[in-house]
Amino acid sequence: MKKEDSQEYVYTIKVPMQRVAVIIGKQGQTKKELEDLMKCELEINSQEGDVTIICDDAIKMYNNTLVIKAIARGFNPDKAVLLLSDSYILEIIELNDYVSENQYPRLRSRVIGTKGSTRATLEEKSGAMISIFGKTIAIIGKIEEVSLAKYAVEMLLKGAKQTSAYKYLDARMADNIKTQLESKEYFYQKFEDKDIDEFKKDD
Repeated sequence: MKKEDSQEYVYTIKVPMQRVAVIIGKQGQTKKELEDLMKCELEINSQEGDVTIICDDAIKMYNNTLVIKAIARGFNPDKAVLLLSDSYILEIIELNDYVSENQYPRLRSRVIGTKGSTRATLEEKSGAMISIFGKTIAIIGKIEEVSLAKYAVEMLLKGAKQTSAYKYLDARMADNIKTQLESKEYFYQKFEDKDIDEFKKDD
């Protein structure tokens, strides 16, 4: 990223050609909506697949680049814009870290499942959103959600059965619920009954 002057930051992202049209939208409507939400200007070179983001704030620029990267990796814009919130993160898994290019379809199929069933189950159990596109698997969600989904996806990429990935997610979610319940129990044990009643009055 480079700063062109005292008020302007510029960053260019290479986007697959088939995803450029998604960023532009019908008659440029999606591009306009993204610019409004991201509070920036988008310059798109449809011939080269270059999307240039121009804005006046470095923090905005970081979040904006995540949005465009998410769209480039297969997410719909309405999901990608969640990354404008600091509560959400983007994780991108590169398939070439696991197999050669001719094996990509096999790995994608393992994560997608029959009629998308595996991906849907992973999303439901982790709370994250998953996009399988080209040579990557991208995940959007809150930190804990992305962590769960990433580990489960990597299990599948390394050859684990779908049921094993599901069991992992179920176990982790059960642990999280148990931890939350124990935390609440510990909190209430710190108060005598009269203190709890007083606390509730003040709430």
